[in-house]
Amino acid sequence: MMKKIRVLLASDYALPRIALRKLLQAEADVDVVAESPEIDNATEEITKSHPDVIFMEIAVPGPHGLRSTSRIIQKFPDARVVVLTNNTNAGYVRSMLTAGAYGYVLKQSTDAEMLLAIRTVCRGRRYLDPNLSDAITQVVLGVTDREPNSGSKLSDREVQVLKRIARGFTNQQVAQELHLSTKTVETYRARIYYKLKLRTRAELVEYAFAVGLLSSDQM
Repeated sequence: MMKKIRVLLASDYALPRIALRKLLQAEADVDVVAESPEIDNATEEITKSHPDVIFMEIAVPGPHGLRSTSRIIQKFPDARVVVLTNNTNAGYVRSMLTAGAYGYVLKQSTDAEMLLAIRTVCRGRRYLDPNLSDAITQVVLGVTDREPNSGSKLSDREVQVLKRIARGFTNQQVAQELHLSTKTVETYRARIYYKLKLRTRAELVEYAFAVGLLSSDQM
């Protein structure tokens, strides 16, 4: 008898969950074993249902989905999370993979592509939506061979600076706290953005959340 892929659906909205459940339950090799009406509180359902794959629909862009993914991976290190979102920002994709997501699927994808993502991830392989541009794929592929929370290739001092930038410190405030010159902080800041291939502070904040350098109570 065929072993079915046990899937947990997580979405903050009922309609996407209903549509995804109908799609998945129509497949002979997939079984929706649980649903979570809040992606922030999916850990309880994961504990109960022991899914092979967690298929998480993220409706609101930003750190919400990153925090949820990071929490799941911290509690269930072997969890295979597939993220369904409409966010094509390279920094966000990179941060989500760094947080521990195994698959990244865009909402414009076909049903076949969503199912392929689930099957690929269940076999222990990562899946990136083919609709992502080649440039974005190149940016995020460097993440996939690293463990979550690795801090990328930053030095200890760069990590110290990154944490403070993510918390909203100005260059002058960072310099004062770390006993550096403002010019040195500006140099560290430029290096951080270059190494992580980030463009904006919002992307930097997302990255800091994803790798565990920033928590919600620090904002």
